[in-house]
Amino acid sequence: MKEYLASRLLSLTEHVVNAQCILWDFPDAFPDPRGNVQYNAKEVFKETDFLSLPSTKRQAARLYQYAKDREQQPEKIEQAAEELHTRLSDELESLTLFYVPADKLAFYNQTNLLGEAFKDKFPLANLEIIEAGNCFAFDRFTACVFHLMRAMEIALRVLFVSLGMPPRIWSTTKWSQISKRIDGKIEKNNRTLATDPDWQRDRQFYENASAFVAAVRAPMRNATMHVESVYDEAGAENVFGAVKSFMRHLATRLKE
Repeated sequence: MKEYLASRLLSLTEHVVNAQCILWDFPDAFPDPRGNVQYNAKEVFKETDFLSLPSTKRQAARLYQYAKDREQQPEKIEQAAEELHTRLSDELESLTLFYVPADKLAFYNQTNLLGEAFKDKFPLANLEIIEAGNCFAFDRFTACVFHLMRAMEIALRVLFVSLGMPPRIWSTTKWSQISKRIDGKIEKNNRTLATDPDWQRDRQFYENASAFVAAVRAPMRNATMHVESVYDEAGAENVFGAVKSFMRHLATRLKE
């Protein structure tokens, strides 16, 4: 998908109009009409190359050469400019552009949707968050949640390992079992490290993280991965908010 601003499309049409009529209808305003036609044809050529409009692109190149040739008759240049307009109109009929509302642009290609601390400490997970934001901007809400869950898996692995459990277990363990292992490790630490000042300092952090995982596991990750849920905008936004809180919480202590 190519990003294309509406202002560029407006500029493209203006260049076509300029090349077609203005330069010849108002010659006194343009001391070098052929040079101005060349400029407009060149600008059209660049835009149609980006938009993959081959017929218009070829005609823009032809118009440029006609205007460059000082022996070419003005009528021939005018005809080429008119043909340029016709080809652009024809090809634009098959061109599909997508409009992203201003409020959704806040999610598009944003690299710090969950804050700078998370971005710096969880760069791989943040790539998934960026994609989740892009999906949300284009109303692909179930895909948005899917990427949010991929980001959570990365963060959960960090949480898992930070509790002292071996990372090799991760690849063969389901999400539900990971949650149970995290809970079990926290409960064990609460029993065996009851007087350990380091664990008592960290206990609240891990218990809060575990509570969030338990709250989101079934309604979000499991349903999404097993094609049981289709998310609408409100649902995806709620998941985004929950994941944001969880990730920011992890970023206060942990990193990839």
